[in-house]
Amino acid sequence: MPKPTKFYDNMKEPLRESFKKATSDHIINFYDYSEFSKFTKIAEEHFSLVHKCEWKEHGLTIALKYLRVNDTYLNKNTVRGFIEMVHLLQNSNHPNIVKLYGITKGIFPGTN
Repeated sequence: MPKPTKFYDNMKEPLRESFKKATSDHIINFYDYSEFSKFTKIAEEHFSLVHKCEWKEHGLTIALKYLRVNDTYLNKNTVRGFIEMVHLLQNSNHPNIVKLYGITKGIFPGTN
């Protein structure tokens, strides 16, 4: 199992910087945004947008969720819990749990 990500109190952008650390430590899988195509918006929530898209390399139709989060309101415990939840969901294998493959970074369709 990968080692836990270290969190620092002086992070200016705790979520962004923690995701960078978690992906570089191989705790969370990172996929290049260019691997996805054919975006169709299927849901919009206060903190997120969800698009159906094609994962070209794997031939899968997936849901890609864009988080609208402002780091100003996050503390290290919130971020740590979120990273741990993503890690657990990514490694789950249960028919009643939606599979989370990892994260990506890019300009999401329909956003500025």
